[in-house]
Amino acid sequence: MLRGLLFLSIQLLLISGAQAQLQTVEFDAEVVDHILVDAELSSTIDSQQRTHIAWISHQENSDESIERRLMYSVVDGENVTNKEVFYYGLDADLMAPSIILDDNERPHIVFSVQRDQNYNVSNPGNSAVYYAGDSDGNGSFEVSQVSENEDDPSQYSSDNIYDATSSASMRPQITLEGSNILIGYSANSNSETNYDDYYIFARKSGSGWDLTQEYILDDLPDFGPAGGSGMNFPSRMNSNYVHGWGDDDPFYLTNNGSAWEVHKVDGFEGVGTANRNMTFETATDDKVHLSWHSDANDIDQLVHAI
Repeated sequence: MLRGLLFLSIQLLLISGAQAQLQTVEFDAEVVDHILVDAELSSTIDSQQRTHIAWISHQENSDESIERRLMYSVVDGENVTNKEVFYYGLDADLMAPSIILDDNERPHIVFSVQRDQNYNVSNPGNSAVYYAGDSDGNGSFEVSQVSENEDDPSQYSSDNIYDATSSASMRPQITLEGSNILIGYSANSNSETNYDDYYIFARKSGSGWDLTQEYILDDLPDFGPAGGSGMNFPSRMNSNYVHGWGDDDPFYLTNNGSAWEVHKVDGFEGVGTANRNMTFETATDDKVHLSWHSDANDIDQLVHAI
């Protein structure tokens, strides 16, 4: 477990004739990485060079209870503002936040919740995907549950096709679809899904969500959300909905308007988790840029592809 200062490098200074140096800003933040998800912080930058950070604070009390909170911080030069966004309750486990900014540079965050760590994390009632956003820019976050999991940590079975799977093994994703918020997450398999694992798209609609089953994760080659990096979205979807994952090999998905197609990036075939930590970003010309870490072909490297 990692504790201590949350360390932020916010600006790269290029000095002629000397080695590049980093200007840093630090603030107190106790962060403990979740043993399975290992993703307690997400950040993005706005047009004013301010860094927006979503992170999970961790507090262990003297009675051994645990308090984990979703926090939102903005780093503006040497000034840092912190805001508590969401607290579920004692012994709840918040994890895997991901943050984007909309066209008005207002923050939107998706994250996972395990309601009570004293119950099995695989219980459908013990997991959920949540959203927090400040669409009005007034500093007040709207928080809502996205997935349809029941609010009962002891519930061990469900036939709801939109229940999120175990929050310990999956990272929900968030992106802009035009000007609307789109969230993706893995659904729990059950008799209603023929025990297939579906990937869900959730589109924000007023104060609620429109949910759709998009594709079956079991049909994707080498998809391993626990061993690899799971599904990854760009901060803005392009017209072909390019997003993807890495494991043995790097893959991405596209949609031509009627069906999903799987594509492999050739030349980086590997074994196990040879290709992981993929990121996708959509440029202004609608092209998607892929970056990931690969140790395929006995070469340890960072790869960028268009």
